[in-house]
Amino acid sequence: MKKTLMASMVALPLLTGGAYAEGLYAGAEYTRLTVNSSDPALDAILFTGGFSFNDWFSLEGRLGKSEKEKDDGASLEIDNMYGVYAKFNGRNKISPVSPYLMVGYTRAKISLIDEGDDLGDTISDISYGLGIDFSISENLYIDLEGVNYIEKSGDKLTGFSLGINYKF
Repeated sequence: MKKTLMASMVALPLLTGGAYAEGLYAGAEYTRLTVNSSDPALDAILFTGGFSFNDWFSLEGRLGKSEKEKDDGASLEIDNMYGVYAKFNGRNKISPVSPYLMVGYTRAKISLIDEGDDLGDTISDISYGLGIDFSISENLYIDLEGVNYIEKSGDKLTGFSLGINYKF
């Protein structure tokens, strides 16, 4: 029993830490956004920037907008969206794959023009999601994630993203 405990105490520091240690990072994500399930999906670019405090916790900000999507005389667009998120990472030295959970706040300005009427609105809510980081090198990684950005008063904004980030 003592040998198992000692081996665990020696191995634990080796399993934590590594390429994802503390520091600044920045990147961009291609995001496929859905505003309510009946509306057409939108292609968006989100710019990310954050700080990793350790292997397990990061704070991240995002800023982006979507392309305009036209459908049957109506147009839908996210003029801008931004948010702040806490990311809880499961990083280690052994695997280049690291899962994470995120929670935060998102605000989005949505333009919806239908038959000349502007039905757009600015909405915000608590956000949550999960994803996976894939380390390419010591400073470069890609991520794949799904996020429920906003779900409030009948409005729902969700997204699936593929991104690339660089750690400084």
